[in-house]
Amino acid sequence: MQAHIGIVLKKYSSVYKIALFDRLNGRIDGVCSRGSFAVGALLSYELQERGGVQLLKGVSLIDMPMAIAQKDILFLHHVLEICYYFVPHNSCDADLFDLLHFLYDERPVWDQSLKIKFLFKLLVTLGVQAEHFLLRIDSLQRLRSVSVDSLVNEYVDLKYENEIISWVKHCIGQHPEINSFKTIEFLNNGGGDHEQSNITVRTDI
Repeated sequence: MQAHIGIVLKKYSSVYKIALFDRLNGRIDGVCSRGSFAVGALLSYELQERGGVQLLKGVSLIDMPMAIAQKDILFLHHVLEICYYFVPHNSCDADLFDLLHFLYDERPVWDQSLKIKFLFKLLVTLGVQAEHFLLRIDSLQRLRSVSVDSLVNEYVDLKYENEIISWVKHCIGQHPEINSFKTIEFLNNGGGDHEQSNITVRTDI
């Protein structure tokens, strides 16, 4: 069987069922015989379909996004929740997976500016195109096209950061499941830090 890599986006009420963003298959739901993996875990596994259910076999933990989780756990969960609700089932997007994989890099300093740029890049990569004057600004046009590794060094004028937050809130607010979002507090607080040393907090998103 083919080896797969995926990121846990959500744990369901059933301890063995999880939502994943799989590098090859995109957004899928799977059943794992081990129920201890936290939201945000990067896993390797094999997929076996049985009766229309994706079974995860030979599951092992590759990595956890510890640096960003310790810096701002709410931001991490907000990103994963956006992916859970916005990515259609069985939709594969290599650029989106690469963007999410950036969360596991311990080198970046996750200040407010980088988090806001990341959210902007995330929604653009997801194909959200809500009309806004921001999308016509040269620096943000460039931000849409740069590689994820260049986000850290890409300059965005401070005066636009609150506008980006407003645009992200508007985009998310249009989602039909907006009342199910549990991490919108991150945007309501303007993208500030929410420190938490224990990454397993709020794994029910």
